[in-house]
Amino acid sequence: MTATRAIVATTVASFLTVFAVIGMARVVELTLLSTAPGPIAVSSQEIDFGTVPLHDSQSRQLLVRNDAAEPLHARFLVGGSAYTVYPSEMILQPGVESIVDVMAVADHPGRFEAVLSIYLEGSEFAPVEVRLAAQVEPDPVPPTTQV
Repeated sequence: MTATRAIVATTVASFLTVFAVIGMARVVELTLLSTAPGPIAVSSQEIDFGTVPLHDSQSRQLLVRNDAAEPLHARFLVGGSAYTVYPSEMILQPGVESIVDVMAVADHPGRFEAVLSIYLEGSEFAPVEVRLAAQVEPDPVPPTTQV
């Protein structure tokens, strides 16, 4: 490392703050997501739907628990059109497990991976992420008969 370039990282109030010094005249401050664990616990960090028949759907339940002392407003967002989540938001009561339904919808063949993110409204905590995966096989080719 040279004297003109340095990166300093500090943890302050559960945030990771990075100061990048480039030359002697420029300081860039980046505040990243919280480094402290949040108050949300989930029953699984990954949901694998396995093979889903084409033009069908499969549902799995995810248990979500609020380990905080007060109610929390959670939003559930899923990336990718192959998945839906219900409900899309809820108030999580302290110490209570709540059920979220996650559905894989098999519209066309392929491997579908996505992330279900659980955001806490008005919170500095990073979203909780649950990885989703499903494999949709094409319809089998019907056997042909020779005449």
